[in-house]
Amino acid sequence: SGWTSYKHRFELLDNATVDSHHVHADNCCRHGQRCLPEPTCMPWRSHSAVLFLHGHEEKANFGFAGGKFFFSPSWSTREHERVRIMPKAGRMVAFRAGLENLHGVEAVLHGKRCALLVW
Repeated sequence: SGWTSYKHRFELLDNATVDSHHVHADNCCRHGQRCLPEPTCMPWRSHSAVLFLHGHEEKANFGFAGGKFFFSPSWSTREHERVRIMPKAGRMVAFRAGLENLHGVEAVLHGKRCALLVW
């Protein structure tokens, strides 16, 4: 049907941020500090977009905590260097899919996070 569901269990240690989707680019595979356009890494993707279907502010039945989308200046960046995008119903983030826009998603701590991803 085109929908994929992932269920993750996370343990937070010393209040550290855990990522459900580690830092990555959407059209290449990481090799050290480089990103190579291997066939299994979908090199045909030129742009990406995330459309948030709801956010933290929604009613208790649909709200969630955590799950922030973020951009990262490098593969291994410190938490305070991340640029986070707060999920909000109808908000879309669109960007080039390559190495210039490394990104990830922090773990959802409770509730369900719904977003539509487009490449």
